[in-house]
Amino acid sequence: MMMETLVAERRDDRTAAVSEGAISAVGAQSLSPREREIASLTCRGLSNKEIGRRLDISHHTVSTHMRRIFDKLGVNRRACLARIAAEAGL
Repeated sequence: MMMETLVAERRDDRTAAVSEGAISAVGAQSLSPREREIASLTCRGLSNKEIGRRLDISHHTVSTHMRRIFDKLGVNRRACLARIAAEAGL
């Protein structure tokens, strides 16, 4: 019984995250050109270090951009970013 409750709670959490993420697609328009570029590279599967090398910036700078992107879109995972980016046509 306890396991069923945990599974149901996790499912509800994921559903809520997807709903919030869909609303965040509007926030994708608020990204700066550099944030859009980094979001695009992230969606292609590049790590922060790989993005930094490609753009000739520090991976710490990439991390800062990622935090700002996540804040603007209301997400906290790269997978959610990828879904929102696809919906917004980034």
